[in-house]
Amino acid sequence: MRQSVQRVVPHERERIFDLVADVESYPSFLPLWKAARIIGHTADGYRTRQSLGIGPAKLDFISHTALTFPDRIVVASQDGPMRSLRMEWGLETAGPGQCRAKLDLVVEVHSRMLQKLLQATYGEMAPRLITAFERRANAVARGEIPPPPSFVPNAGTDAAPVPPGDAGKRQSAGEER
Repeated sequence: MRQSVQRVVPHERERIFDLVADVESYPSFLPLWKAARIIGHTADGYRTRQSLGIGPAKLDFISHTALTFPDRIVVASQDGPMRSLRMEWGLETAGPGQCRAKLDLVVEVHSRMLQKLLQATYGEMAPRLITAFERRANAVARGEIPPPPSFVPNAGTDAAPVPPGDAGKRQSAGEER
């Protein structure tokens, strides 16, 4: 399944970046996501153990997230049941208080049956994901939920970036919690 969508949302790109980078919050608002936990840092982002639910099936895998603040996030995996998972977010300012969010999504699993179930159940997943992030940004703006932690790039250091939710808990690449 390959999909692309873009939309102008009424939020600053830094806010959308922080929401997308806050992977550990995904299970609370995204369809499919059952679990997401950062397990280590890399030079350009972090590794996450994730679990998706597709009907009665559960897909567990590890992904790598590359963060380029504030305009690009790429999540990729070829682990476990994933033949190919790639979510590429592009964010650009579209005017005062507005962001053009673009999502290119590829989700292919090894099992043909699961692939068909995925397509039948979540056909237009990319627009659903952008809508979910836009709703979450709206809820933050209305004060209904707290804002995500801000992504803090480590300018001028060789250290891995500190993703949201992990400030002060730096780990070396590949180290598991």
